[in-house]
Amino acid sequence: MSSTSFKKTDYGKLVRFQIPSHARYISHTRNYFFHLCLENGFSLYDALDLKLVLGEALSNIVSHAYDGNANKPIFIREEISLENLIILPADFDG
Repeated sequence: MSSTSFKKTDYGKLVRFQIPSHARYISHTRNYFFHLCLENGFSLYDALDLKLVLGEALSNIVSHAYDGNANKPIFIREEISLENLIILPADFDG
C-alpha cells in the first residue's frame, strides 16, 4: 500500500465565496480577479488572460449547468501564493 501525502491547506491564503449566476456578478468577479492578479505581481497580459478564462468558465456554468437560470449559486474557491493562483469555480446541481 503506497503512502499518499496531501498538501495541507493554508487557510490564511484561502478564500471561498458564492455569487448568483447572473451576468452582473460574473462581470464583478472577473474584475475582482483581474485586480487581484495585478496587485500580486502578475503581468497585465496574464491578468487579462485569467479574466477571459474565468469569464468563460463562469458563463459555462450559467449556460450549461443552470440552463441560463440567474438565481442559482456559483461557488468559487481561491488560493493565492507567491508561486501561483488557484481558482476553482463550481456549480451546485441540487
